[in-house]
Amino acid sequence: MNVAIAFGAGILSFLSPCVLPLVAAFVVDMGGQAARSGTQRARALVHASSFVFGLSTLFTLLWIGVALVDSFSGEMVSWLQKTVVLLLG
Repeated sequence: MNVAIAFGAGILSFLSPCVLPLVAAFVVDMGGQAARSGTQRARALVHASSFVFGLSTLFTLLWIGVALVDSFSGEMVSWLQKTVVLLLG
């Protein structure tokens, strides 16, 4: 249950545009911790790349959703305006 709550909170935190500038700091911190603990650089690079790819995918899908809602609402508003003009005009 705690993992699900943490995962949900993480997803919600990425919906905030204020989080995006922190990505670079997070990736650098991840690399620094890997260097201090003696972890292989390749493994740290894979983890950082996966984080950046996942975050990029999330934001891309969110903006695709925004674009779809905008395109559908634009057509709906135009159709609604024409209907109202026909009914009242």
